[in-house]
Amino acid sequence: MIVDLEPMEGSPAVRRRFAQPGYLFTFATERARLMGIVAGAVLALVLLYLLLATREYSARSMVIIDPRKQETTKSDPVLSGLEPDATVVETELQMLQSRSLAEQVGKDLGLDRDSSFVEPPSGLLHSLKSMVRGGEENDPNRAMTDKLLGGLKVARVGTSYAISINWSGDEPGLAARIANQYAQRYIINQVDTKDSATAQVNSKIRDRLDEIREQLTDAEAKVVAFRQKTGLISAMDPANSSIQISGLGQQMALARAQAAEQAALLAAAQRANGAASPAAQASQVIQALRAQQGGIEARAAELNTRYGPQHPLVQQVAEQQRDIQALIDGEVARANRAAQDAARAAASAAGSRAGSSASSLGAAQGSFAANNVATTRLAELERDAAALTALYQSYLSRYKETGVEVGMQTPDARIISRAVPPFDPSTPNVPLTIALGLLLALFAAIGAAIIAELMLFVKLKRDEAALVA
Repeated sequence: MIVDLEPMEGSPAVRRRFAQPGYLFTFATERARLMGIVAGAVLALVLLYLLLATREYSARSMVIIDPRKQETTKSDPVLSGLEPDATVVETELQMLQSRSLAEQVGKDLGLDRDSSFVEPPSGLLHSLKSMVRGGEENDPNRAMTDKLLGGLKVARVGTSYAISINWSGDEPGLAARIANQYAQRYIINQVDTKDSATAQVNSKIRDRLDEIREQLTDAEAKVVAFRQKTGLISAMDPANSSIQISGLGQQMALARAQAAEQAALLAAAQRANGAASPAAQASQVIQALRAQQGGIEARAAELNTRYGPQHPLVQQVAEQQRDIQALIDGEVARANRAAQDAARAAASAAGSRAGSSASSLGAAQGSFAANNVATTRLAELERDAAALTALYQSYLSRYKETGVEVGMQTPDARIISRAVPPFDPSTPNVPLTIALGLLLALFAAIGAAIIAELMLFVKLKRDEAALVA
């Protein structure tokens, strides 16, 4: 302790007090009682604060925005998942601190029926605020939401995708329940948002399906009516029509060639009219009769040589020869007539086919020319119906996909740590408060002792001055 000794010259009492070699020891011993009283008073105030201060307990749950995506279906989702980056994490932090989420958490836990949450704070300041804001402060839901947000603290954990949710209150169990419900409601809201969006899209697709179905029914009815009106089965493109006409032309040429061939065969059959005709030569009946005739002629020659021409047996065999020749002549005539009739029928049929092919070709050419405009219109109607069919199938497929997705959505975040009721309060911090109290008591005790010494110094100076006077 430094004391200015210049003014102490001529002041024996001051020098005896402040300039003696053991002044610091004297200072410590004489002011120990004062320092103890001041330090004790400060520590008593600190202990009183610890006893009277409202204790708050802080509970923490944690969620993480999962970069891994769960696929329940192969279709594209209506709402895409969150891409975890700094901007997305910051957005989710703001969502966790929203009033709507706080109100949902309060209603989930039944805090809207808890008087400690729904009753607004009392006091003059609150009354003035209520008057200025027109009574808004008296809204129970507002009071509950304000209290929930007042105890809430959310923060990103380092540079990770994890988010810490802290809630502080005067009950450890309630603090843990609220922190856990914040995390749970956050996850539920993600699923509900996706389900709601998917259901809305599904409903809009269903309405659009009804419209397309009506348009498709009308388009198909127009196609059927136009076919009935024009007699067309389907609209053929020019390439198919050309192929059909070319095929009919080839059929007509082949039929004409066959007709000419059959006419030549008929003429040949008419010219060949004897036993040497192809039909007679090919007849098995005639061949059998000729073989029989050869046997009879051999027997006749033998009998004629043996008995002479006038013998009855020779006469009988001669009669048999005449009969067999008559049979052969009749069979030759019949075979030639049959061959001519067959050639005539074949020639007639070939001519008919040639005429029919020519008629079909002419009809196809005429129909193609006459129905060209109708075919074009029918093709247009069929294209419209086909386009609506494809559009309807596309919407129907998407409608089924979104229908399956409703109720099967997965959240983009998950809970990685649940809050547990804390044992020690977070406020006041007892160890820190005691440490600060001890430090404050030390400085207060030293300060009080120094002030007392200064007051003694001033008193001694005044006394010396009075004695001199």
